[in-house]
Parts: sequence; C-alpha cells; structure tokens
Amino acid sequence: MKRVLLTILKRLLGLFIVGIFVALGYFSVMKEMEVPSHDEITALTNVSKETSLRKAGIISRQSAVKIMSLDPQTLSISGASGTYITLDNRYFILTVAHGLNPDCAFVRVVPDVSDGYEDYIDCQKMIEVNVFSDYAIIEVEKINDLLAVPLLTHIPKNTDWKKSFASLSNLVYTGYPNDIGPVTVQGQVMGYSTEDHVFMHSYGWAGASGSGVFNEEGQLVGHVMAILMGETVHGINVLEDVVVVVPLFKVDWSVVFHR
Repeated sequence: MKRVLLTILKRLLGLFIVGIFVALGYFSVMKEMEVPSHDEITALTNVSKETSLRKAGIISRQSAVKIMSLDPQTLSISGASGTYITLDNRYFILTVAHGLNPDCAFVRVVPDVSDGYEDYIDCQKMIEVNVFSDYAIIEVEKINDLLAVPLLTHIPKNTDWKKSFASLSNLVYTGYPNDIGPVTVQGQVMGYSTEDHVFMHSYGWAGASGSGVFNEEGQLVGHVMAILMGETVHGINVLEDVVVVVPLFKVDWSVVFHR
C-alpha cells in the first residue's frame, strides 16, 4: 500500500514539475510576444544596437529640439531644429539663422513635440544671429529632460577641421522636419565646398535645418544648413540627398566664451 501511494506521489510530483515548466514556457512566450509600449518605442535611447552610430544617435536624439519662430508682420510661423549645448553651467541652443526672428520674444524652443507645442522653453537671450554663416546661438534655461552637449573648447581650424570630416566618415543628425520628429538620419561625408562647408550624403527636409551633426564618437561637429541646390542651364537642380553641413569652427564661439 505504501509503495502504491509513493508511486502516486512521485507521479503527481512529476506532473507538478512538468506543469511548472509548461507555465514558465507559456509566460516566456507570451512575454516575447508582448508589443512594446508607446513610450518604449519612442524612447530617445531606442537606437539600433547594430550600428556604429548608436552612441552618436542616442546623444543626437537626447539633445535635439524644435525651434518655432513667429513673424509678427505676416503672423507666419517657421520651424527649424536645434541642439541643446552647455558651457560653464550656461545653456544654449545652436540652430540656423534663416527663418529665425532675431527678437527673443517671438522665439520658442520645444523640447518634446509629443506633448504638442504648449510645453516650450522661452528664449532668454539671442546671443548671436549670423546670416552670412547661417547660424544662431540662443541662451535658454536648463532643460531637465534633455542632454546638454558639452561644447568643445578646442575647435580645429584651417585644414585640421577636415580630419573630423574625412571622406566616407559616418555622421548622424536628429531633427524635426515639417511637423514630425524627432527623426534620426545617418549619412556619409561626400566632399567639401570652397566655403568650407561639408557635403553629406543623406537626406534633408524643410524644418531639419539647424540639426546638430555628430560623428561616430558622439561629438558635435556641425549643424545642418540646407540641401544642395544649384542653377543650371536647364533650371534649378535640387539634390535632396546632398545635405550641406556647417562645421563647428565656422561658428564664432567667442560671443559665448566672453559673456
């Protein structure tokens, strides 16, 4: 009798153990089949692990902002992109000059467009607007939800700067074209203009101007100015896959260092 009970108990124990493994397998499969939440998908750190630009992509996404600028005469609003940077416990946005109202009162910095445009940061001071080199530096308060990129105190000049943009070097930028974003785009250095601009094989759209450009090490090396356009005997030729980048050294940072 005892032997029969022992056999039954062993079988029940075996079935119990098998049941545990089946349950664990079921929950494991169900866990793998779970659809990630919206927040997980759209997280700024959700960058492919298969790319050499992962580090740069994360930094790019965590420091990108949208710039909204109002023209009080026409009541039109222009949009651009920018990069959140820091120097000596002060905080700035690097962006483009074209389409930007130089009056701080009409400029807003939007760190997260998913909440609409109501959650914005005021422009505290317009440090510099350089139409010729197409850049602007806006001073803002600290933005807690973003990563402030440390501004390099040594910026290569003359021909040394091209070492940061060797042909076929990989680059990445994050911007807010039109009313979408952030979108992260990679590219490669194609060549250089006579004005010391960089030609990057990538894509650009209206609203992406001002986006910070990063190298594989995650260093800010410039910003997107425009896509390449040229006039030919056949009319205007638009090269939408050639993006013009302004190298960091073409920005006069002395206005930041000395204030």
